[in-house]
Amino acid sequence: MLSEAVWHDQRIRATHTRDTTTAERTLDPLGLVLAAGEWYLVAHRHESLRTYRVSRLTHVEILQEPVRRPPTFNLAESWAQARHDLETRHTVIDVTLRIAGAALPRLRRVIAVTGQEQVELTDTSEWVTVIVPFETESWATTTMLGLGSQVEVIAPASLRARMATETKAAAARY
Repeated sequence: MLSEAVWHDQRIRATHTRDTTTAERTLDPLGLVLAAGEWYLVAHRHESLRTYRVSRLTHVEILQEPVRRPPTFNLAESWAQARHDLETRHTVIDVTLRIAGAALPRLRRVIAVTGQEQVELTDTSEWVTVIVPFETESWATTTMLGLGSQVEVIAPASLRARMATETKAAAARY
């Protein structure tokens, strides 16, 4: 439905959920972008360009109103700027990891572009230590849990404790 609105230049009303906050937005959808396995909507809202992770749009309604497209809009340029802003503005914590060399490509795909150069894919060591940036401790936890036994969080201590709690709870289920 979202792609239909973009294709036909129709405004949408969308429910956007992030963490525990939900808000309804009226948006002018301008384009969809696939990056690192996630879809993003580039939209015009309140006279500025915004980027929304599609998975956070829990409800989308196509309105019978045309999109108000900025005259000089360029999707590739807008996405490049939005991605740069997201990656530089939202890096909140640096995480020190001990990770299996075989898991480095998976790690590199899920961290911000600004930290990807810190993950050397040609390292053939069995285990390596890296420091990588994450937007939030919650996202770091989700990512590390997805890497399973191929990763150990060294720092920060709060994330290490959170990982211990989560892995103990998961182990208790089995």
